[in-house]
Amino acid sequence: MGEAETLTQQNVAGPKRRGRPKGSETRILHQSIAQAKRSVAGISNNEVAKIVGCQPSTVSNVLAKYGINQEELTEYKTNRADIFAGLQKKIAQSLNDEPDLKKVPYRDRVIGLGVIGDKERLERGESTTNLAGIVKVLMVADQGL
Repeated sequence: MGEAETLTQQNVAGPKRRGRPKGSETRILHQSIAQAKRSVAGISNNEVAKIVGCQPSTVSNVLAKYGINQEELTEYKTNRADIFAGLQKKIAQSLNDEPDLKKVPYRDRVIGLGVIGDKERLERGESTTNLAGIVKVLMVADQGL
């Protein structure tokens, strides 16, 4: 199992007790399930259940409650930059058309365009800052030395 071996019941969910979790224990269980799913790619619900000390059906119920579908989530993460680019295109087009988005104030659409553009660049590992200003400051500082 590899990485999953490091996620023991003790370091993920605390000591196991009988019965249904109560109050904060429920929150901790839900967080532990999500952490186990995030930590180990392709880990099964049965493996998560063993790690956190619950039934596999509990894992399935928690993931369904929060809308976590591992296959869809992996696909989304893999294609996130392209999804952002598609949203950016849609927002840019909405500046002149698309009746539903026309209801959103123009200013908010322009800001959204910039934010989505930054997120796309971030996902592609590209710079999201204006490097020209930083380079100029470094050049001036270098001349002063």
